[in-house]
Amino acid sequence: MTAAGRPDDAPVVTILARGGGSLEDLWPFNDEAVVRAVVAHGLPVVCGVGHETDVTLADFAADVRAPTPSAAAEIVVPDRIDFLAAVGAVGRRLDGAARGRLGAASLEVVAERRALDRLSPAAQLAAARERAGLLLDRATRALEGELGGRRRVAERLGARLHPVVPARLARERGRLERTAVLDALTVRRVAAARSSLGKAGAALAVLGPQATLDRGYAIVRRAPDGAIVRAPADAPAGTRLRLRVANGELPATADEP
Repeated sequence: MTAAGRPDDAPVVTILARGGGSLEDLWPFNDEAVVRAVVAHGLPVVCGVGHETDVTLADFAADVRAPTPSAAAEIVVPDRIDFLAAVGAVGRRLDGAARGRLGAASLEVVAERRALDRLSPAAQLAAARERAGLLLDRATRALEGELGGRRRVAERLGARLHPVVPARLARERGRLERTAVLDALTVRRVAAARSSLGKAGAALAVLGPQATLDRGYAIVRRAPDGAIVRAPADAPAGTRLRLRVANGELPATADEP
């Protein structure tokens, strides 16, 4: 058929069959040439020789063994109702598998959408706001507890200090009064000491070297070493001198006495 240009009409399977008979009637299907021809045949071979109890070598060489020729025909051309039922069962299995896959994919899409929603800026901001609110509530409760504890401690201390405060204030007031009296005495003593120091300073100023120079006296020193000359022997003739007067110094030279 293929060579004649009708490939759709070409056979796709070969049935090797014979009805039941004696061993001699079925013996040709044990022939080596027949067995080799079955093996070398280009199409699938369904062998249905004899009855179900009959077995030949062609049965082993064929692709499929049928117990009878009618069974071989049923294998090659299945019942239309059974075929449609099988196709329907396969279709239902495919539909179920497709629905299962679609349902799983839908669940995955929903999960991914939820994950994306949680990662959106608005969701992040809402979660951060919620966390901040929780932290603020915890901080408020902690602060209220701390303040309450400190208030109770202050009340207990106040109850203990209430009978002690008046006496302590009286003692401190007396101490301050005594301190004020002592401070007044100290001020008067300091004033008297300053007056005495002023008088002593005036007396020292009258007796000081500058006051002596102001009265016309002079201090004589040797120029080389700055030693004060107290006697003529301290300045032999020719010794250079420095005369300190009230408003400066004068150079001089010692002469023969």
